[in-house]
Amino acid sequence: MKISDKIFWLIIFIIGSFSCTKVIDIHLDTSPPKLVVEGIVSNNFRETFVRISKSVEFSEPNNFPAVDNALVILKDSNTNAFDTLYETKNNEGVLIYKPHRIKGVIGHTYQLKVNVNGQQYEASSQMPDSVAFTGLKLFATNSASDTSVTFTIVPQYIDQKGVSNYYRFIQYINHKKDDGINVLNDDVGDGLPNERPIFTNTINIRLNDTVAVKMLNIDKNVYQYFYELEQNANQLGVTPSNPVSNISNGALGYFSAQYEQISVAVISDDGK
Repeated sequence: MKISDKIFWLIIFIIGSFSCTKVIDIHLDTSPPKLVVEGIVSNNFRETFVRISKSVEFSEPNNFPAVDNALVILKDSNTNAFDTLYETKNNEGVLIYKPHRIKGVIGHTYQLKVNVNGQQYEASSQMPDSVAFTGLKLFATNSASDTSVTFTIVPQYIDQKGVSNYYRFIQYINHKKDDGINVLNDDVGDGLPNERPIFTNTINIRLNDTVAVKMLNIDKNVYQYFYELEQNANQLGVTPSNPVSNISNGALGYFSAQYEQISVAVISDDGK
């Protein structure tokens, strides 16, 4: 074979190598929408509500359509009192279902029944005992990339010794909710003062800010739901899975009978 022929076939081989790039189609599995329920019974009557929506496909925006005309019933299993919830809208204009009279009581177990288009979904949750929320401690830190001081919040409470306690914390900075998920149990620190901070990746806390922290005493099932949700949020590059719900019939979401306390602090220049 002549050298010129070799060069010719080498060129053809190179062109063929680049032209054989394979296009791979990725088909994401689709699934029918599922019911999503967020149900709360609180010692704070204003925070007792049920929100119902439908899930959307992975590729669609997280704009979950609300479900109206559902039959929603709350029952206090300790007193056998029940309440059929009515439709209204919250301050953000979101459709929710509110009770007429049922308010959370420590130690009581609550049953939730939701009927949508003939399909029934049920859940149960017991309101745990309260743990005294005594205030907030601040830790000041200097960021390497920012010369200003930022703060980390540590809720102040003493865990009940010998009792399994589960906590969820919701943080507001200047009346803006921090979307981070913060749950704790007392597997470490049973019966001790809390020294574990609330971490946030979305809001910097600075001097003169107003900080409000809502401490929720929750049951084990609700703790597990938010713990799994927190783990999903922290696993980069991993397809998230739905956390285990305490609602029956394949619904997503959770139902929580929870004891709520709030502590507020204004961060002054002396760090108090």
